[in-house]
Amino acid sequence: MTSSELLRRFEQRRLARDAAQLAVAQAEAETTRTEELVQVADQVRVFFNILADAQRKEMEQKVEGLVDYGVQMVFGPRYRFKVVSELKGKSVRTEFFILNDGLQLPILDATGGGVGDVVAFLLRVVMLCLVRPVQRRVLVLDEPFKFVSAAHFQTLGELLRELTAQLGLQLIMVTHKVELIEPATTIIRVSKGTGGSQATVEHTAQ
Repeated sequence: MTSSELLRRFEQRRLARDAAQLAVAQAEAETTRTEELVQVADQVRVFFNILADAQRKEMEQKVEGLVDYGVQMVFGPRYRFKVVSELKGKSVRTEFFILNDGLQLPILDATGGGVGDVVAFLLRVVMLCLVRPVQRRVLVLDEPFKFVSAAHFQTLGELLRELTAQLGLQLIMVTHKVELIEPATTIIRVSKGTGGSQATVEHTAQ
């Protein structure tokens, strides 16, 4: 076997290894995102269960309205968010669904294209707004929109601007997606230098 053939085989194996490592990393990230969505959905369910029937229906409508509005704003009118609850004995069973062109799917089955990221974020916003006594509306998020396609960054940025303005919400967000920093009023860029990490602060005109 010639040296060029050896190099070619080595490169093929290296590429195969890198592809396998990337697939594992993506699967782990997907699992983490699913666990986060399950966690925040369960928190909303618990909140609904402790409310009286009339209060629960009112809150369900508010949750459905806000999340539905945000999902449609980012992904378009073909997507809808729906809350379905029913009384089972003395407890309430609440489920969340995404409607895509009329097809109703549980949110864990309809998370492709970043829909799950946006739903999880909006449910966190809802919970923050419902907390009593009222707390300062601050959300600290680490790569919350990792799976959102770049095609939706503009509408996602518009949603972030609107929510922060209308709800008095402060977002502190870590992201590698430079397209999502446009709505920010303060940007802290962290880069690696020879002496360690370096941070620069920028203030926008917004």
